[in-house]
Amino acid sequence: LQHIRVVTAKGLHWATRQHFFTGIMSYLASPLWMAQLLVGLILVLQARYIRPEYFTDQFTLFPTWPRFDAERSLSLFQLTLAILLAPKIFGLIVGLVQGETRRAAGGPILLVLSTIFEIFLSALLAPIMMLVQSGAVSAILMGRDTGWNPQRRDDGSIPLRDIIRRHRSHVMLGLFCLMGGLMISPSLVAWMSPTIAGLILAVALSWASGQLSIGLWLKRIGLLKTPEEADVPEIATRANQLSQEIAALGYDDVDGLEAVHAFPALKAAHEMFLPPAKKRQRGEVTAERALAEAKLTDANTLEEAKNWLKPKERIVVLHDRALISLLSRLPADARTHNAKG
Repeated sequence: LQHIRVVTAKGLHWATRQHFFTGIMSYLASPLWMAQLLVGLILVLQARYIRPEYFTDQFTLFPTWPRFDAERSLSLFQLTLAILLAPKIFGLIVGLVQGETRRAAGGPILLVLSTIFEIFLSALLAPIMMLVQSGAVSAILMGRDTGWNPQRRDDGSIPLRDIIRRHRSHVMLGLFCLMGGLMISPSLVAWMSPTIAGLILAVALSWASGQLSIGLWLKRIGLLKTPEEADVPEIATRANQLSQEIAALGYDDVDGLEAVHAFPALKAAHEMFLPPAKKRQRGEVTAERALAEAKLTDANTLEEAKNWLKPKERIVVLHDRALISLLSRLPADARTHNAKG
């Protein structure tokens, strides 16, 4: 959503602007879809429980019948399906035509089955993403920081209790829609069945999609294979090799504050990549920075600073040259501190 500020900037190619706009709409589409669902539910409730006003204040010889344009509604539904499925179908056609891609994906049958499976899974995940993204957009519009956690690059497994805590509201909403829909109109439940099913199955879907064992099983039977799995690019092979070397040396477990403190060359390189420091306006103080500076000032050793600083304060320190300088002045441990004393 931050691309809204740069999409109209001068000098950008139209394709770049379109790319920005597509990314923006990938998030804004969720609250728009939610609004459409809410309007549809309100119309259904109105049609069932509110008696139409057949005769208005204006004189007329005939009653005013409620109008529902089924043809236009069906056209909207067909257009929506076309927009959602066209890229997938075009990709499938390209994959079937290109012999190398077709063979790398396991052959035409497995490629078609993988596409169908992906469409089915995407349909179930879509309502969950709708709620998650709508919440993020709402928080941003209200001025709240929603955070930006790094993507999980390992097997993705998450404790089941965390999954339940994250998706319990989605499941409850799905059950509420199911029971409310059955009370109002069974046809409404049939119409909204993909959305309701996705919400009710939110915990199961989130758990299953993060299981390495399920991913390996799909790989063994040949579903959702990509050409890169059959013919691994050289850059990916080299990246995996370097990752294993770094992990073997123990660098994955190194504390960021400790690394910047211990290696002057790393500290200099890190500061070089930081954006230019902005002049702080009087009275403009963030809580995280104030706390981080106070803790670094009170700390007698690096170990104390590491124990006191919370995750957000650590990030503030690593993004501020002045705070990095305070960190660098601290002795590494109590023995060094006492020797200097």
